[in-house]
Amino acid sequence: MMRSIVESKNNWDNNMKYLIPGMVQYARAFIIKYPTQLGTNVKSLVEIFEQVLNLRLDESAFSLLSTIFTTFSFDLLKDHMVSVFTAIFKRLHQDKNELKQASMPFSRGVLFFVSLFTNIYGFPALKKCTDQIQVDVLLMLLLSETGKLKVVEGEKKRREVVTAFCKIMLGIDGMTLDMFKLLLENLTQLIDSPLRRGLIAADSDDASDETNMQRMKYQQLSAAMIEVKNYRIDFR
Repeated sequence: MMRSIVESKNNWDNNMKYLIPGMVQYARAFIIKYPTQLGTNVKSLVEIFEQVLNLRLDESAFSLLSTIFTTFSFDLLKDHMVSVFTAIFKRLHQDKNELKQASMPFSRGVLFFVSLFTNIYGFPALKKCTDQIQVDVLLMLLLSETGKLKVVEGEKKRREVVTAFCKIMLGIDGMTLDMFKLLLENLTQLIDSPLRRGLIAADSDDASDETNMQRMKYQQLSAAMIEVKNYRIDFR
């Protein structure tokens, strides 16, 4: 049944707009529970993401995309990565022209997905995929969306964002001083948020080894970023 729902594009067009959020939740649950049954339908799932994104159901679109990228292997995804980023940049361009800026749900979704992608496949893979669309188009995304990093909600998602954008800061070429400062300011705000307080305040005796490792990682990251923020460099 799920395969027929996925393969029929009519299930995801404008006439079904008000049913799509529920259908996405069902699809995500099925993907997670039975990934091998939909392994041959990755292309269709990516096309569904594109359709849902075009309908501006951004939360549903990016929740589906995140599930796809955390469930299926690189071998199944590699031929579709450029299509995914093309859809994202096309939508960003449309929002810029029509609304002057991207919607908040879109910004929240794309920032988390870019972070998830970077943490799974690394910054070089992110740069390679986006450069296939247009060389250094990633800089355009950063210029547009970096100031909205703080809109990402949820402790786990903020962890992904902080980790990924530190990698992006280290890897990207052509970053201006102003962009570096903006990234640093927004990442510092995330670090100095309930995320950091929760990691530090948790009782280490009751926490799992994984939680303790995460706490140490983010305490070290927080200290390093505060040190960088307070460091004064004469750029004259």
